[in-house]
Amino acid sequence: MSSEQLTADDLLSLCARAHGATGRLTASPASPRLQTLRKLAGFVNDRMTTAALAHERDAVSIEVVHGLQDAVQALVFADLLSHIGVDAGGYIRLDRDGLRPAIAPTPAERGLHAGFLEQVDGISAALFVVADELLEVAYAPQATTDLEIADADEAVQMLADSCTTHLRRADDGEVPVEPEQRERGMVWLTFCRRTLERSLAVLEALRDERDEDLAWAGLIELSRAPGLYGELGPPMPGSQHLLELAAAVSDAP
Repeated sequence: MSSEQLTADDLLSLCARAHGATGRLTASPASPRLQTLRKLAGFVNDRMTTAALAHERDAVSIEVVHGLQDAVQALVFADLLSHIGVDAGGYIRLDRDGLRPAIAPTPAERGLHAGFLEQVDGISAALFVVADELLEVAYAPQATTDLEIADADEAVQMLADSCTTHLRRADDGEVPVEPEQRERGMVWLTFCRRTLERSLAVLEALRDERDEDLAWAGLIELSRAPGLYGELGPPMPGSQHLLELAAAVSDAP
């Protein structure tokens, strides 16, 4: 079934697919990447299950829909994480075919990650469609928010600048010796990269001024991103300011 044909009634079957991918992780040998994938999978499963149960009970709320959208972002994050590694010279952006040599993730970890992505392939697109349908239900009794474009633009620009700074610092930094710290660094850089990409997209929407709903949705997504990062382990030293900037962007209007 194509994503265009999906409805909220398909949530339970999508949940079953996500749980299947999680089960494969449970049977895998312990490693830093395995721990990250387990946390991502648990994050996705919890929010999908909550949304499915709320839909069955006709109790869909804005928070439930936002949780489902968070699950979409977690799956996007999992894909982006597969394209970064560490070699003898520092953090690298891996070729899509994964042939560039790396100390971390190990070949076994990369194989595990590829298998996970294969099992969840298509779920994020499907959830995006379902969340959009549920959003109409959840927002029906509520008024829309008027954006103060200048304030929001400034807040998001500050966030984008902070992400750029952190990404540049990582390129010049030393490679951690401990595998767990290397994994922690890859997770942080993936968060910065994703947040920068979404910040630039939101800035474009704000400056276009033709789709206020799209801009507002982007602000909400950015403000919730630190919640996902916080689920993946202790924050990197020096990350607090960036995380606070992200959490506050939806307060700017």
